Amino acid sequence: MSLTDRTLKAAKPKQTVYRIRDASADPELKGFGITVAPAGSKTFFLGFTSPVNGKRRQINLGRYPAINLKSARQLARNARAAIALGKDPADESNVVAGITLGVGLDMYARARLDHQRTGRTTERDLRRDFSSMLSRPVASVTTPMIASIIDAKAQTAPTMANRLVAYAAPWFRWMMIRGHIASNPTEGIEKPIKEKSRERTLSPNEIAAIWNATSHLGYPFGPFVKLLLLTGVRREELAGMRRDEIDFDAGLWTVPAVRSKTGASIRIPLSNRALEVLRDVPNTKGVFVFSTTGKAPVSGYSRMKRKLDGLSGVIGWRLHDFRRTMVSAMVDIGIDATTADRCLNHTGAATMSTVQRVYQRSDLLDPRRRAMDAWGRRVEQILNGASPGANVVPLVGASQPA
Repeated sequence: MSLTDRTLKAAKPKQTVYRIRDASADPELKGFGITVAPAGSKTFFLGFTSPVNGKRRQINLGRYPAINLKSARQLARNARAAIALGKDPADESNVVAGITLGVGLDMYARARLDHQRTGRTTERDLRRDFSSMLSRPVASVTTPMIASIIDAKAQTAPTMANRLVAYAAPWFRWMMIRGHIASNPTEGIEKPIKEKSRERTLSPNEIAAIWNATSHLGYPFGPFVKLLLLTGVRREELAGMRRDEIDFDAGLWTVPAVRSKTGASIRIPLSNRALEVLRDVPNTKGVFVFSTTGKAPVSGYSRMKRKLDGLSGVIGWRLHDFRRTMVSAMVDIGIDATTADRCLNHTGAATMSTVQRVYQRSDLLDPRRRAMDAWGRRVEQILNGASPGANVVPLVGASQPA
């Protein structure tokens, strides 16, 4: 029969091992099929006549669903290509029998990246920058090959080259542990540049200029940028905000664990100013608060940022700098550093001791609410041209009453 995902899922184990050969008309898939064992395991195989000694041989191409049908067929084609060159893919000394780098990436993505918040981005970058090598057997990939890709990337995007090293190392380590390669070819490859930590904080004049410029952006980016400033959340977290996550009565936004960088759900108190911005957001169709399609979160940040820079006259900053600006201002107006840091939704505040990070499991909701309210009032002051003062913004700390 013709193998499809449906027939593979429907194949039930019997008392003895049996095979299903693929009825594909593709000559490169001749001899390709799947073996179903009594225990229920399903293993792709390719039967062929060895060009070396004329004997019938068979190689296993991996188990389903760890390897999907598309990847298994590609492995079969790779083996057939080797046979056409007079090589026997069943020969263990022949690297053609191993998986290709592309298949290795498919497997790694399903096993690890699909379960990570930023996994899709990581897979996209690996697939893009290693595109010239994806058809190679993974066992033939060498350190110089990877280093040449990293070095080429460093010529045009040095920071991205650093990320590429960080993405590739665990990928190849994962394949090595599973026996697809004998050693990790990324071992010893260093990041091309030493990155400096960002120190940019926005001045009151810059905050006011950016805020005023958002009125020219319209929905969705106008209120989106305002809320980034008022909440200090990460860009992707806010982009994924859903209407049912907001409790206007409690002044609370709950980010589910699946979208949180920390892997745990986060309760984010919303200041009165933030709630005002949210109430003014158009009630468009779809579950997302910020969306241009109604079906997916807002995107296109680079174009928006260029427009915002032109409108505001503020340059040399990033949206992520709102987080540093907010927490720095909080400390300046009297909020203790631990509470201010927890407003950034860090799992363990940098100002906490190791013991505190282990045993302190409170999310400090009430102190964070007071801190966010104080920050909202400080933003209001900035927009009105006022200076911070005790009469306008109370000096509230984590241990002080509301």
